[in-house]
Amino acid sequence: MKTSIIIPTFNEKENIEPLFDNIFNVFNKHDIDGELIIVDDDSDDGTADLVRGLSDRYNVKLIVRKNEKGLASACIKGFEQASGDIFIVMDADLQHPPEKIPELIDSIEKGADIAIGSRYVDGGSLGDWPVSRKIISKGASGIANILFKEIKDVKDKQSGFFGFKKDVIDNVELKPKGYKILLEILVLGNYKEINEVGYRFGLRKSGESKLKSKIIFSYLLHLMSLFKKSGKLLKLFKILFVVILLLIIFAVVVSVI
Repeated sequence: MKTSIIIPTFNEKENIEPLFDNIFNVFNKHDIDGELIIVDDDSDDGTADLVRGLSDRYNVKLIVRKNEKGLASACIKGFEQASGDIFIVMDADLQHPPEKIPELIDSIEKGADIAIGSRYVDGGSLGDWPVSRKIISKGASGIANILFKEIKDVKDKQSGFFGFKKDVIDNVELKPKGYKILLEILVLGNYKEINEVGYRFGLRKSGESKLKSKIIFSYLLHLMSLFKKSGKLLKLFKILFVVILLLIIFAVVVSVI
């Protein structure tokens, strides 16, 4: 099975060459038929130029977006251009270890529809995250568990490192807001089996972290959007309508008595 690695980038020039070296070393070592899809949001540090320069050495497709931003939508653009049977999403900042790619692929080839690089199962770790970031991550997961009970057993719903069979998103309209494309796929995708593969979240080697307050706000908007798209919002309104109607009937009956 051919594997397409989709990597969104924005100002990641310093990380590109070591990332490519690591990924293609893994491809060669494990005899993986793979390609890279780089979706760059018009970086101003020369990221796209460097990728073009490396395309003679590596099997890489480059997509540069001029008028659109955002990690999740960049991934969707990559899915559209990918030719693999398996799609793997990972970041360009070297915090997702390419050495785990074979495990994700193996998990899918053995029957999983989605394989998630997880920081919350055996073999997984948040690394040197500060306490504040750990609290934010747990809180984000907790809110998702309340809204989408069907995926509450998935430990790392916010993971940015995961793989899935191409047909998981066949005929699925993905319109995520912000950065958490996996959550969109878990709620709307076509799948039966999920497996989580533990990995240690690494340190960013170069560049700046994208985690800011606006990303947290975007995540909350994404949850509400997914809640609506999944039909749960309409169901909630129906339940509230029935409850209000019953309260009105009860009030009328009590007043008559």
